Amino acid sequence: MSSGSGRVLRSSFPYKSGDVAAICDRCKFKFYLSELQKTWEGLMCCSACWEPRHPQDFVRAVKDEENWKDTRRPGTDRFIEPGDHTVAALSGDKSWL
Repeated sequence: MSSGSGRVLRSSFPYKSGDVAAICDRCKFKFYLSELQKTWEGLMCCSACWEPRHPQDFVRAVKDEENWKDTRRPGTDRFIEPGDHTVAALSGDKSWL
């Protein structure tokens, strides 16, 4: 005689008409089933262990439109032969860019 996932106990818990004993799924203490609440995860919890679902769980992502172009200009390939010196890079000459 249980609803949800709370386990029903038939032990020396004081009798309460129309109610059964159950265990909180988080703290494992014994309560009446009417004192337990179902969480958003489907667990049956006491009032001390119960917590509402976080509002951040309901935030939906907004699609980001990426309408940018490749901002780099196409470069020219320059090949260095063995023995070539790369003085242009040291002298501040920007013609090699």
